[in-house]
Amino acid sequence: MIPVLGESLLDWLLGLSKFSLFDEKTRLGWVYDIPAWGWVVIILGSVALAGWSYSKLVGPRWARIGLAGLRAALVILLVALLAGPQLIKIDERIQKDWLLVLVDQSESMTTPDTKMKPTDVVASSVSRDEAIRRIVADHADIFSEENLGKDRRIEWLGFDSATYKIDPLYMVGGEITVPKGRATLLRTAIEQALQRAAGRPIAGIVLLTDGRSPQSTGAELTRRLKQRGVKVFGIPVGAETSPLDLVVARVDHPEKAFINDIVPINVFVERRGSGGAVQDIDPSQIKVTLRDIATGKVLDEQSPEAGTKPSDPVRLTTRWKVAGPVTWRVEVKDTAGDDDELNKTNNQQDFTMALTDRKIRVLYVEGYPRWDYRYLKNMLVRPESSAGQKIFSSSIMLISADREFAQEGDHPITRLPRDMEELEPYDVIIIGDVPSDYLGSQLMGLIRDHVSSRGAALLWVGGAESTPRTYDGTLLADLLPMRRPGVVRKLEIGDAGVVVQPTPIADALSVLKLRSDPTGADQAKWPDTLTPLLWVQDVGQLKPTAEVLAIGKAPGSDDVPVVTQLRYGAGTSMYLSTDEIWRWRFGRGELYPEQFWTQLLQLLGRGRLQQTDKGVTLRLSNRRVETDQTVVITVRVTDSLLLQREMPRIKVAVTKAGDPTGKVLEEIDLVQVQSAADENEIAKRGREYRAEWRPNISGTLEVRVADAAVADVDISQEIRVVRPDDEMRETAADHARLTKLATDTGGEIVPLHEIDRLVTLVKSVKRTSTNDIPESLWDSPLTLMLVVLLLSIEWIGRKVIRLI
Repeated sequence: MIPVLGESLLDWLLGLSKFSLFDEKTRLGWVYDIPAWGWVVIILGSVALAGWSYSKLVGPRWARIGLAGLRAALVILLVALLAGPQLIKIDERIQKDWLLVLVDQSESMTTPDTKMKPTDVVASSVSRDEAIRRIVADHADIFSEENLGKDRRIEWLGFDSATYKIDPLYMVGGEITVPKGRATLLRTAIEQALQRAAGRPIAGIVLLTDGRSPQSTGAELTRRLKQRGVKVFGIPVGAETSPLDLVVARVDHPEKAFINDIVPINVFVERRGSGGAVQDIDPSQIKVTLRDIATGKVLDEQSPEAGTKPSDPVRLTTRWKVAGPVTWRVEVKDTAGDDDELNKTNNQQDFTMALTDRKIRVLYVEGYPRWDYRYLKNMLVRPESSAGQKIFSSSIMLISADREFAQEGDHPITRLPRDMEELEPYDVIIIGDVPSDYLGSQLMGLIRDHVSSRGAALLWVGGAESTPRTYDGTLLADLLPMRRPGVVRKLEIGDAGVVVQPTPIADALSVLKLRSDPTGADQAKWPDTLTPLLWVQDVGQLKPTAEVLAIGKAPGSDDVPVVTQLRYGAGTSMYLSTDEIWRWRFGRGELYPEQFWTQLLQLLGRGRLQQTDKGVTLRLSNRRVETDQTVVITVRVTDSLLLQREMPRIKVAVTKAGDPTGKVLEEIDLVQVQSAADENEIAKRGREYRAEWRPNISGTLEVRVADAAVADVDISQEIRVVRPDDEMRETAADHARLTKLATDTGGEIVPLHEIDRLVTLVKSVKRTSTNDIPESLWDSPLTLMLVVLLLSIEWIGRKVIRLI
């Protein structure tokens, strides 16, 4: 149907169906675009050809010129149609660029050290997160469509260990959350933000952060940003110079201890912050306090000693008189400027211990009644110590006594143990000046296994006749600290004698602390008036793993080891190279000798206490690890009934320490190690189960034996797992990182109170693309009409002048 007059008629004549000739942004185009000079040649050639074709014909000149013009017009029209005339509608589209605004949501942003204005004083500082929110709210107009939002999409993203979408900080009624991310992965945040805007033009990345991150941004990230033309505009928050930050980094303590024992607690305090003041701080103004949480009572308080390294622990000690579990807290504070410390969440750490009133079970074997034997025997069988409670349960055997002699002790024996079942109850075995032949190879083998596998302790008291010389080359030689036991001899000393002094290792173990009042809380200082010893062995060269707890000083000779400790498997061997501790009784009675022997025996018994009385032991290769660090879990079964079950594996469960619900976070299967071992060997040493574990949860965790086959056994060990990227371990801002990142990418650092400068700094990188819509004209009704019209007029003209 032919349309009516007007625009529709013209569109019909031109054959337009997609759009109208009168639409905006339309233009004429060609399928084969011929340049202007080409059209000049075509027109001149068409005119010349048409003129030549009529130049020799008969007829009026004016008629032939007119017909030649019609033919030239027809040729030009045909060439134009062959060039593909088309009408094109220009469809121009604008692709908005993106501005990525990354807001730090990690826990360090809660540090109140940011000034709203440069002129503000420290006392008026607010948290880093609050400062950002206030400034953005006060300058909300810069993110409007008239400013940064013009032809642009602004993407608000929060980040800590991951990146996620958040409401714009200026939005009224938007959700306000307290930053609580435990880590800041800055490089990951930028990479994930770039992935969100993949394929789109990015005007820039605005970073609202303190810059603190364990990740290195690195040259690779900078190169990628520069390749994409992405500039970083850093808006740093937080104080450039951080004040002192004291951190309880680690607390080392035994899991179990005896009541009235000197419990050693080593506290590692880190002093963080920027500036020399942190390193030069007076140690005396730092106080480390041990407190009982239940009662609030201060158990001990110490300051780092002058001249100690920052990596050296602060040593706390305490005694506890009540059996049962206790929860204690270690606190650290700066007494001179505690109010200036901004981050106090890392100033304390809680831990749990189990105190037991179980007596230390001692087997004492002596060759002859030496003076130290007489005192030590009386101390072991005494109804109660100076602390008012019996500490030891003993069996004593003097091998030189007559057959009719009644051996002493709480549990008298007439012979030495013959198998592991008889030896197993003893926590500490004391061997005096006893010939190795008397013990025999079988008992020596049992003692060695008892120490290495069951965590028992062996205390040697050197003698003039047999110990240690006769043990050279025996099964117990490995438990002696000296390299050549057979050549040990008496140290040649004069009348001045040997003065004994403890070493720093003894201080770290909280032993050899002799107090003038053993029941008081006075600081233990080694007495400088102790009677010198006149008989001490020269033990020669020690093994590399031996630790000297006390040395002897004699005029004119080198220091000699008096008390030496050697770790052996799960247990400990200790060697005393004198039998004259009894000399310290002169003028003082039993005050110092009792403390000396009690502290050594409690130290040795404490090692066995960490094991279990139920035939199952649980050990962890490390007690403090970082997440994803490998921990070897070992369970050893020595109980005869459990051994008969021949369990191929044992299961342990991991829970949060102190969680009343006991929710299991992870279960681990421990596989038997020596499944093909000899049955006799298994009966002696037990079966061992082992597995490697990589904790991925931070905090204080409890590893507990949870296999149904040993359901009646309650054995657990605590382990502290820390995150290497834990935010609150280090809260100091890192503005230098932001400056380098901004400079390397062509961006700029913008102070928080000058955030409105972003309007001029962030340039548009929007993309304009065209999607032209063509529609051909060569097959339109108007084209057909023109061709037919020109042919018809020329044909009629030729008829009129009689050329046809």
